[in-house]
Amino acid sequence: MVLGASLVSTLIHYTDNFLSLEDYPQPHWIDHAVVPIAWLLLTAIGLLGYVLFRRERIVAAGLCLAVYSYTGISSLFHYRYGPMSAFSLKMHVGIWLDGITGTAVLLVAGWMLWHALASRPRASTRDR
Repeated sequence: MVLGASLVSTLIHYTDNFLSLEDYPQPHWIDHAVVPIAWLLLTAIGLLGYVLFRRERIVAAGLCLAVYSYTGISSLFHYRYGPMSAFSLKMHVGIWLDGITGTAVLLVAGWMLWHALASRPRASTRDR
């Protein structure tokens, strides 16, 4: 569910960013090519994480999802490039939804990794 929410949120925000590129305060190197390429690449990594999770490759899945979480979290960096008043309500909502869902994906990925690594059998002192 968390990944699905993030996919929807980032699709909406990145589409709006692409269509209204000139309205978003952001680094000068962000252009009409960067936005869809970044979304497609990071989303592919997120979907790979889901496939790996379904195949019970939890550590690899968690790592992919942690990388994918940047898709949403990075939206918050718009605020580094302009004052709050430079953003419309639609922009604020999109940015914050991305930030929240991206953070949720990162927390899930962290929990998956912690759980997978904590549940691995440990060598006893007798086995050393």
